[in-house]
Amino acid sequence: MEVLYSFYDNLIRQVRNDFYRFLMRTIKWEQRMLAIKGPRGSGKTTLMLQYIRFYLKQPRDCV
Repeated sequence: MEVLYSFYDNLIRQVRNDFYRFLMRTIKWEQRMLAIKGPRGSGKTTLMLQYIRFYLKQPRDCV
């Protein structure tokens, strides 16, 4: 489990806040289930990592 936490912490540290995806304000984050789909390289993972890092109080709970 520590390997997973280490990988996760490394990903979160690399996320920058100089550019936000335009969907950040459009998505209703309080819903129980979300589906984000799009072509490869469109920023889906970056969108999720930015939300986790900058908007959640306990980012480690996402793992």
